[in-house]
Amino acid sequence: MVDPKEWAAQYLQMNEAEREDRRRRLPEMSVTDSLQSYFSLCNFLAQLSPNASKVADDERHFLRLTKQLRKVAERHHCDFPA
Repeated sequence: MVDPKEWAAQYLQMNEAEREDRRRRLPEMSVTDSLQSYFSLCNFLAQLSPNASKVADDERHFLRLTKQLRKVAERHHCDFPA
């Protein structure tokens, strides 16, 4: 039988390793890639969260802002990341 305390300690170690990996990779990522990574994580957490609607609201807000920024970039003849 698995000891719950041992399992929790291992789980915390895995989470910390994942967090450190994300911190290390963030400066190397484009803004678009980092946002996609963030929303991918949000989608995963939404499946675990009893209050997933907040995550969905944040994503809808991000998509609206992206659309607005794309329009501004087009108006000023600037490239907008895909």
